[in-house]
Amino acid sequence: MEFLITDIWMKGVGLFLNIIGVALIWAFGLPPRMDIATRAYVAGVEHDAEKMKKDWLIDLAANVGIVLLLAGFILQFVANYVEGAMLFDLSFRPNY
Repeated sequence: MEFLITDIWMKGVGLFLNIIGVALIWAFGLPPRMDIATRAYVAGVEHDAEKMKKDWLIDLAANVGIVLLLAGFILQFVANYVEGAMLFDLSFRPNY
């Protein structure tokens, strides 16, 4: 199986990933900046398991948004330096 990747395709996918990443960050905000070693909840404040799970999902969605932004940027950056098309052969045939 062969497929062709062009610079236009890479730019389009990069832009799509950027839009999804921005939408996630807009919906869930940026992840909080805290020291991982001291990640603890404030003493005296009750935190139920449901709220902790919801906070974890919000942090995950925000981090996924940032990763998608970076992946989209990298695809667009690489597409600027690709000349022509890249042909990928996934048939695993020996090249004689």
